[in-house]
Amino acid sequence: MPASAPLMVFMAVSKALSKSYTLRTTAGLDVLMTVLNAEISRENPEQLFVTAIALVIDLRTGEYLGSRLGRRQSVGMAASFARI
Repeated sequence: MPASAPLMVFMAVSKALSKSYTLRTTAGLDVLMTVLNAEISRENPEQLFVTAIALVIDLRTGEYLGSRLGRRQSVGMAASFARI
C-alpha cells in the first residue's frame, strides 16, 4: 500500500531536519536524539512517526553507543541508549 502524501512529506522533513541538526552540532548522541525527538514531535496532530537508529562505533575497541528513536518516543518517552 503506498504511503500517503502527508506521510511522505513528514518523512522528508524529518530526514532533512535530522541531517541539518546533526551537521551543525557537536553534542553527544543522547542530546542529538532528544532534540530530534522533540522537534519531530512538535506540532504533529496526526501523530505521524519515523523510526531512526544512530550508532557511534569506536573502531579501536569495538564499543558502540546506540540509540533508537521511534513511535514510543514520539509520545513523550526518552530515547533509549545501550553501551556495550
